[in-house]
Amino acid sequence: MIDLSNVVLRIGTNTILHGVSFCVEKGESVALVGPNGSGKTSILRCLLGLAPFEGQATIGGHDVLRQPLEARSLTAYLPQRAAFGDSTPVEALTFVARLRRLDLALISRVLSEVGLTEHARERVRTFSGGMQQRLSLAVALLSDAPVLL
Repeated sequence: MIDLSNVVLRIGTNTILHGVSFCVEKGESVALVGPNGSGKTSILRCLLGLAPFEGQATIGGHDVLRQPLEARSLTAYLPQRAAFGDSTPVEALTFVARLRRLDLALISRVLSEVGLTEHARERVRTFSGGMQQRLSLAVALLSDAPVLL
């Protein structure tokens, strides 16, 4: 499902990733583990097509750089920090669903999956960090993409 081959990422004169290669099969879960600054987020940025790199990266057989729309259509991303402003979970999810042209009926399902149904109309700014992460997960799950980063 994910294939990285000899990925090299340079920022200025610094080499951030040097020859990274790995493969993730369908149904497999993988964790990137390492200290701060070791390149975990940089690998995700390459997979999302947000960082120019050398080498090859594919998602579902689609080249991340040559076929970015196809690759991203198979991918959902859970950011470390999301910004929901002054919205409620329903408002945030409705915005994303409309943007992605998804069925609005999916909103109640993902809120239930992450345990936020009872908080659907509360302001996200009042949520704990864990609740905000669960809402971020709901946003990622909304598209039902086969790859979750």
